[in-house]
Amino acid sequence: MEENQLFKALKEFWDLSLVVVDKKPVTIGSVLIGIIVLSIGLYLSKKLTARLMGTMTRKLKLDKGSAYLVEVFTFYFILFISVLLALKIAGIPLTIFTLVGGAVAIGIGFGSQNVVNNFISGLTLMLERPIKVGDFIEVEGSFGEVENIGIRSTKILTYGNKHIIIPNGHLLDNKVTNWTLKNKMIRTNVEVGVAYGSDVELVKKTLLESLNSIEKVLKNHNPIVFFENFSDSALSFKLEFWTTIHNLDDKRIVESEVRSEIDRLFKEQGIRIPFPQRDVHLFQQNLN
Repeated sequence: MEENQLFKALKEFWDLSLVVVDKKPVTIGSVLIGIIVLSIGLYLSKKLTARLMGTMTRKLKLDKGSAYLVEVFTFYFILFISVLLALKIAGIPLTIFTLVGGAVAIGIGFGSQNVVNNFISGLTLMLERPIKVGDFIEVEGSFGEVENIGIRSTKILTYGNKHIIIPNGHLLDNKVTNWTLKNKMIRTNVEVGVAYGSDVELVKKTLLESLNSIEKVLKNHNPIVFFENFSDSALSFKLEFWTTIHNLDDKRIVESEVRSEIDRLFKEQGIRIPFPQRDVHLFQQNLN
């Protein structure tokens, strides 16, 4: 008898109407089933898209940015289908989106313009791809690798395992340097000063020789040395060369290796890197 009463109470709770939409009641039971379906859809979206990205990078040999783009749109497509299915099971008609759209419009009027701007900017970044996952970019003096492009913001990994979260709208509205837009090759440089009186041609030759033993320097892309300026304490030179970067530290590593080799060769050739120098003139003032 008690079991029947409990079952009856649970059934009444399950069939309890929460709201009536288009003359159709939305019950607690239908909402719970809809939530379960939506949760399963969200879980499957994450699992399937993660496996899809692994397959595309291994078998189809797509770059990280292209694979990520397919992953994002596949995720939201599966999630969208799950939402529609959950609404169907819950008995909530699609006309509910009319109410939701009205609420969103009111929200925009009360200061959600930035949210919408970042959302649209995120879609623009994904479709036009001026910046994509895996690119090395420089924004406001910070150099890092693009890890994730979300609907609202972009995550960039910088040195020291630090993450910078930048609103998508900021990336489109401001100057951003993409070092690897088309490929992983970049042109970088090392600057050095030598003492006045040094043999300029010997300095140029030695700087070019310093690249020969560095594996990360691309030998088929001609490096070049510029005699930059007559500085206060030294003759300034800039050595420009090409390399490829696949990790965040690659650029700094190759520059460090080149500097070490320059220092070694300069010592062999007797080329001196001067300390900063200042001439101090003393004047004696006759007070008589």
